[in-house]
Amino acid sequence: MKKLYVVSTYYHALISCVKQLLSSDKSDIICTSYIPDGKTLSEKIKKSGIFDKTYYIDKIKEYNSPNKLDYIFFYHKKNAETIERQFKVDLSIYSEINIFHDNTWFAHYLKDKKIDYRLIEDALDSFKNISKSNFAFMLNGSRIKYAIKSFFRIGYVYCGCDKHTVEVEVNDKKELEIVLFAKDKIVEIPRKTMFNLLSSEQIAILRNIFLKEITLSGLDNAVLILTRPYTVDKTMQTEREQLDYYRNIIHNNLDNDELIYIKPHPRDEINYFDAFPEAIILDKNMPVEILFIGEENLFKKVISESNLMI
Repeated sequence: MKKLYVVSTYYHALISCVKQLLSSDKSDIICTSYIPDGKTLSEKIKKSGIFDKTYYIDKIKEYNSPNKLDYIFFYHKKNAETIERQFKVDLSIYSEINIFHDNTWFAHYLKDKKIDYRLIEDALDSFKNISKSNFAFMLNGSRIKYAIKSFFRIGYVYCGCDKHTVEVEVNDKKELEIVLFAKDKIVEIPRKTMFNLLSSEQIAILRNIFLKEITLSGLDNAVLILTRPYTVDKTMQTEREQLDYYRNIIHNNLDNDELIYIKPHPRDEINYFDAFPEAIILDKNMPVEILFIGEENLFKKVISESNLMI
């Protein structure tokens, strides 16, 4: 018996690799097609030898109910059957299944088959501000509504409310928006603590997998700007508004001689290459954490949503 990690972003994959490097248990990992160029990522992870087995699963189609009655009474059974015709990994060999987002085809399959799983936070502290993101719908309604949906198995419930979610792992327990739904399932495992436990050899393995388009030297006069997908999340109405927002940040926070690095959020769809030709634009899918594991004071300044001074 061993563990399984199922990932749909580069951040998911990074956290899974870190957890496995620090564990003596045997584990497998499944990279899904939600990940841009996920097949290449899965090949890098496989070559690293971190996991016992590494799988790449291409796009999976879910069942499409023809009407509401079919959806209410038969969806879960038919959806599980539909997925099983495409997904051939034997889950019965795993004593623990870890997922990072419980509104994916794989999460739906686990819920349909009544298979227990651990839910790990989708991104750093993402359960603190999920109501302000594209995933706010996962908090739709009270716990009573969730309980009714769960009891009668109408659709899906999320964020720890599903009875097959046995544990919800977060970076920090404070000010979570999912407490109402996850209750006593929440466990805190600080990411910084995990990263600090890694050896230099383990950090090198992770950099070989995840580090892209940047050399971690000569950055003492560089400023890193971490964007947020404000337009995608509808907290800003236009791309021009978001670009002006970051232009103001550069104007108010940077000196003329400082180098500018911009790391777009993975869900940010704005073209920063054209808007900021003076800046170095990093791959938006690279997990930003890989820049700082084993490094202190890498950049002169890091500007993010949590420390902006406009």
